[in-house]
Amino acid sequence: MSTSNDVLVASARKTILGIAATVAAVGLVVLLLTWFQSSDDTVQDGPSARAVREEVDAAAAERLAGYGWVDKAKGIVHIPVDRAIELVLRDRAAGGDDDG
Repeated sequence: MSTSNDVLVASARKTILGIAATVAAVGLVVLLLTWFQSSDDTVQDGPSARAVREEVDAAAAERLAGYGWVDKAKGIVHIPVDRAIELVLRDRAAGGDDDG
């Protein structure tokens, strides 16, 4: 039969193991967070994804709103979308073909 002393010892062991496991788990989490944080710092040497996207969006907006050559040798240009719509509607109203 177990005595009350044996029960106390078993309970103390469980408590100590629980505390040790908790400390080990917290230490592991802190170690991993520190490692991932330092990894993020070394990876991000170039521009951020947001900066790259803003640059691409600005270039696309500029191209859509402006005039320029697509292929100068073939005489192909790009024009603003609004102007292209006006020209297509004008051609269709005048009875032009759908191919432009």
